[in-house]
Amino acid sequence: MQKDALDASATVSSLDASKLGVADSSAMANVADWWSESAWVADEPIYLQVVWADPSDGPIYASDLVEALWNIELLYDFSLLLAHPAYQDFDLAEPEAFFTSGWRTLDPQHRLQAVSVEHHSPLLFLAIIPAVAAGAGAVWALTQTAEKVANFRLKRRKLRAEVDKAEADARHAAADAKRADAEAKRAEAEAESAEYQKLLDRREANITADRLRAQFAAARMPISDGELTSDKPAA
Repeated sequence: MQKDALDASATVSSLDASKLGVADSSAMANVADWWSESAWVADEPIYLQVVWADPSDGPIYASDLVEALWNIELLYDFSLLLAHPAYQDFDLAEPEAFFTSGWRTLDPQHRLQAVSVEHHSPLLFLAIIPAVAAGAGAVWALTQTAEKVANFRLKRRKLRAEVDKAEADARHAAADAKRADAEAKRAEAEAESAEYQKLLDRREANITADRLRAQFAAARMPISDGELTSDKPAA
């Protein structure tokens, strides 16, 4: 499985892997510091946790629960089809193709795996992104799609990256300096938005993204929190 992940990641970018700082040793790194064209691939699954608020206009119906979970499936599928090297031939220009058969296109090893669903108040869903699907490009696209399309922010913490330790330390130091400068942070966010838009344009996926955005906006249960982590969240 690990070999498959490494083979898939090799096509993410035409850049030389040595220039990207990829090494055999593992180092702790935050996905917020990775760039979308990195050749990084996960060496372990990543947990995705999503929390919804209760509807403000009445009780929760069974259809609301189905819709909430299905929207997360669509969010994940869209991000993977958009950025993963294995799916660059999938036609995202046609919304119907995505909404009716996009999920069937994913290799079973790449599918989002459900861990638990809890509904007391609020609704909480915990899933696993398989290691073979979790490359920097795909994870970056997932965080960007959550923010730009689904209108919620995925917190990102304790994710492991196979990067050169010295390079990772240097990038963390640079990231710390940027965080101290509000203007630099804003510019970084704008650059990520521009890069994500370029990816949508290149894949001709804007209409499909708009349809997905409208579907999230119409949902009765708004997402109140989301997180990506390599450590299983506490129950």
